[in-house]
Amino acid sequence: MFRKRFAIETSYRMINQFLPKTTSKLYSLRKLYFYLAVLLYNIWVFMNYKREKVTVQYVKFLLMVETLISNIYVKIFR
Repeated sequence: MFRKRFAIETSYRMINQFLPKTTSKLYSLRKLYFYLAVLLYNIWVFMNYKREKVTVQYVKFLLMVETLISNIYVKIFR
């Protein structure tokens, strides 16, 4: 029982590291941020699972995602 609970709590702790910081009181925006954090966390876990021996640190992963998003933003709004 404790092993399952430990894994769940670890997952939530890691998801919190993917959450952007916000002071918004809009529930829908905060919910969107949480869903995006869960999505990014799952992608990060999948990348680490597939590579087996090479792990991707979450900071480097977030930098890759930030670069990707900024490139998409530039293409859309230019």
